[in-house]
Amino acid sequence: MRGNIIASIAVFQNLYNNGNDIYSVLARFVTATINQKNLWSFDITTLRNNLRECFGIDVYESVLKTVIRGRLGGSISNSNGEYLAKPNTVELEQFTTQLSEQSKRYKFVYDALIEYYRSSTNLQVSDQDIINSFTKFILTDNGQDVKQLFSRFILSKSGDEYFISCLNEIKEGYVIISGLKDISESTDLNSTGSWTHKLTIYLDTEELFSAYGYNGELHCQILNDFLKLVKEANRRNKNIELKYLDETKKVVDGYFGQATRIIRGYDKPDGKPAMSAILSNCQYASDVLVEQGKFYAFLKTHDIVYDERSNYIIDMNGNLQTQENLDAIKSDAAESTLIVGDDEVMKYLRMFSIINNKRQQDNYSSFERCQYVLLTENSIPKYISKHPAIRNNNSFSLSTTVDYAISKLWFRLHKGLIGHNQLVSFDIVNRVKIIITSLLHQSVLSKYQELDTENYSKDERISIYNRIRTFEIYPEEITKDNIENIIDFIELKDVESLRREQALMTEKIHQGEIAHKELAKFKQRSRNRYKRKVRSRIKTLTFAYHVMMGIIFIMTVWGIAKIIIMIVTPQDTYLSILSFIISCIISAVISIIPFVKRSIIYLRNKLTSHYKRKLLIKFAQQEYAD
Repeated sequence: MRGNIIASIAVFQNLYNNGNDIYSVLARFVTATINQKNLWSFDITTLRNNLRECFGIDVYESVLKTVIRGRLGGSISNSNGEYLAKPNTVELEQFTTQLSEQSKRYKFVYDALIEYYRSSTNLQVSDQDIINSFTKFILTDNGQDVKQLFSRFILSKSGDEYFISCLNEIKEGYVIISGLKDISESTDLNSTGSWTHKLTIYLDTEELFSAYGYNGELHCQILNDFLKLVKEANRRNKNIELKYLDETKKVVDGYFGQATRIIRGYDKPDGKPAMSAILSNCQYASDVLVEQGKFYAFLKTHDIVYDERSNYIIDMNGNLQTQENLDAIKSDAAESTLIVGDDEVMKYLRMFSIINNKRQQDNYSSFERCQYVLLTENSIPKYISKHPAIRNNNSFSLSTTVDYAISKLWFRLHKGLIGHNQLVSFDIVNRVKIIITSLLHQSVLSKYQELDTENYSKDERISIYNRIRTFEIYPEEITKDNIENIIDFIELKDVESLRREQALMTEKIHQGEIAHKELAKFKQRSRNRYKRKVRSRIKTLTFAYHVMMGIIFIMTVWGIAKIIIMIVTPQDTYLSILSFIISCIISAVISIIPFVKRSIIYLRNKLTSHYKRKLLIKFAQQEYAD
């Protein structure tokens, strides 16, 4: 895919939003292609190929003829299928300028992408290859996301509304451009939207569960968007029917049966989101029957009906359920990372045989005209339906995804290019979360299955099981804060790696606990030493105060004695002198003693309070440093 596809999408949107109808917009791109490639003489097939090469736009040749005839008749002439065009350098310069302006508008996206890519990996990839791979990822191909770098990048920007809005504009514009190749010459692109062809869409198990809300809020919103578009398409005539096959019903009933066994203690949870949701709504085995009834009532309310049949697959025309197909699919799948089992493959081969038979083996090349199709996000049926033993290159696939179906309905109902009415599935952040959740759930299930085969101790098994359970999450629970932890879990190849990780974590925790205890003992010893030092200092200061008071007392007594000696006369008797000492000196000393005592107590309290504050400050500083 060429690097300027994003710029061409943006130009397409701008031209349409400025009042041009889609035929007129296509005419601008046709003119730009002719001028870029110097197609002054061309046939319609050459024009179609060059339009696809230059701008990623692919439409039927009949539509290009309509565009040339209705919009470019004055500048392009037709002579027996050979078209002759006149150069238009002004038109080319204007269009090139528009492309350049749009490329500059998204330059900040590319700059941030490349900076993130370089800082996150040592992979040797050129800047242009990074941009091209990212373009493919956001538009069509999840497989371009090596090490989930693009998913991480987008989630890291999920808080930047302008950044994400630019990516969403690109995604929505691509829905319109990709829808162009499904229109025919008779399609009136600018009329009121309607769906005119009969189409039966069979919903697979997870799609039914998502519609009911068993797979989380985000999946539920996307399926509700799909159901609303189907309802709108059927507004005039019911041309689209929603059904589910017997194979799907057996799987659904199996879920509720297993939920009953889990509640009764015969089985244990398997980590599937739908099972977790069912169990969260049911406390007793009898509750499961009520829950099952509510589920089927919901399907009936939304006109999703069970397609009963009595004929055997083996007798059908177009039977695909053969040993040759099974062997070919298993052999090719073994060379990829996809794990398939015989029962699962044969189940979907039966379902595809039914669809193939109902199509009467006449598989039209577009979603709108394919008549019957399976709607699924499961990687196994998607792989089978694309396998060369199953799909004719010229036919529309026997299965499609919710995202693709919504895109085609959105385009065919002429709802595109209306930014204020964007669907949940068009939000690039939601798409990334769903991709990551799909990888995560595959990883969870495979690790549960492997855990059942490993010979671990009871404590190890419980620890690993609890660790796996923490990753049973819904798409809306994925954030830029936990994405790295989730990717690390996905990239763990087996349970043994998880066990070693858990063992290492347990050892670190154990070592940390020992270190914490040693640190606590050290702190306590340090505090005790400091407390003893403080108490010793208080005692020393108190003793010094006592000594000082004693010296003052002795000096006072000595001074009083000197004064008495000086004032005593020979006429004074010993009795009068003694009376004077008792009445004046001793009574004064007795009155001073309480003051001295209070002073000592006050001093001791002040010292104690002062050192307590110092202790608190010192210990707080130690805690902060730790």
